[in-house]
Amino acid sequence: MSKALEKSKKLNRFWMWWNIVEAVIILAAGILAIVAGVRNDSSGNMENVLAYAISGFVILDGILRIVVYFFRYRKGDEVTPLILAGFQVSIGTLLLVLQIKANIVIVALINFISIVLMVMGVLILTYSIFQIVRKYAALVIPISTIVLAAVLIGVGIAITILYNSQDTHQQLVLIMTGSIMSIVGLAQFIVTMITAKKAKKEIKQYEKEEQGNYDVVDSKKQNAPEQKAETPEVIEAEEAHEDPAQIEGPKAIENKE
Repeated sequence: MSKALEKSKKLNRFWMWWNIVEAVIILAAGILAIVAGVRNDSSGNMENVLAYAISGFVILDGILRIVVYFFRYRKGDEVTPLILAGFQVSIGTLLLVLQIKANIVIVALINFISIVLMVMGVLILTYSIFQIVRKYAALVIPISTIVLAAVLIGVGIAITILYNSQDTHQQLVLIMTGSIMSIVGLAQFIVTMITAKKAKKEIKQYEKEEQGNYDVVDSKKQNAPEQKAETPEVIEAEEAHEDPAQIEGPKAIENKE
């Protein structure tokens, strides 16, 4: 096996286990948050755990991208992925600092989710109305997307209202954040396993292509019948037995004589 394939196998194994660890951490934190929210735990400790888990997840993922970049680096590769990974590590570190000093990571996350839902709902609603006015699609499809947009806008508004209600503040934060983290962790685990399996198949294919099947080729060459080149004497002997009636040109005159 070549050094390049060996390097790819090690990188694939490292990437797989790193992502599995990240997925398990984020999934476990999400499940704990949901349980604490259902039990209406108002101690506030779970919010800190979630904030640190989210910040750590962002930082770890950025570090993984940096390691993978240098591991796969080839001359001429763009530096953009490295810059984005550094930016991600910076964001994770900023979230960690904000949580330590101001304890506002979860608050910002909830407001961000509600704003994103409302903005996406408005965009989908605008797009659906645009399709109806311009008659770019059947009426059924835009109506269904209008319903989806209304649901997103309603959920975003509901999150904002419930979040500002002191009675459901803690419970909403825990359940919603836990649900999101659980979905993200589960999705990352599934994607990691599928991607690792695909990469493993590709590496095996490269191994087969690298090894080749030279034995079979050599055996075929050895068993193939030898073709002897015809000498000028043989060619003249064959020409001497030709039918005079089928001979044309100067040879026909010679045979007539």
